[in-house]
Amino acid sequence: MGALDKEIPLELGPCCKKFLLVRDYVNRGEVILWAVRWYCRYGISYRELEEMLCEHGVDVDHSTIYRWVQQYAPEMERRFR
Repeated sequence: MGALDKEIPLELGPCCKKFLLVRDYVNRGEVILWAVRWYCRYGISYRELEEMLCEHGVDVDHSTIYRWVQQYAPEMERRFR
């Protein structure tokens, strides 16, 4: 079981009520990969990324995204090289 396979609580926030729940059909590790990849590739702010994820049905705080990037970006870079 890898580091990205951990159970991560994702809840539907008030801004996401009308969207399909991502947690119903996507592994939580994939959400982390999306967030880290989008941040590293496009250089958007954590708050913008928080809003984008909310539009996809994932309610996650920008500080959580920051922690994901700090933890997983170096490993992703190592594996991609």
